[in-house]
Amino acid sequence: MLNQRWGKIQKYVNKFSGCFASRTARNESGKTEQDKIADAKRMFEVQEKTRFTLDHAWILLRHQPKWIQIVQELDSKTNNYIDIDEDMNTCGNNSRPPEERIYHSKLKMKILQDGT
Repeated sequence: MLNQRWGKIQKYVNKFSGCFASRTARNESGKTEQDKIADAKRMFEVQEKTRFTLDHAWILLRHQPKWIQIVQELDSKTNNYIDIDEDMNTCGNNSRPPEERIYHSKLKMKILQDGT
């Protein structure tokens, strides 16, 4: 039971830590740490479709040497950095979904046919 709970806590705190790290890395002028935490919470909510409710665990873990070591090990193993766009609605390489690409290619073909 405890291992299951710890697994869930670790999973969500890791994901939130990633959101917070990406918000911190943006180096936005005039933003306090509280603003960055609020932005990270919104980002987490968009990505996970649930609110981040483990603030107490994150506050306890974030500066612990063992936690920092685990996060660094995970970071070095994955090297999959997610590029977050300005409004935090999409993640990844910012390419269009397949159905949107098909729509735009058909639209271009129609414009080309109408123009000639």
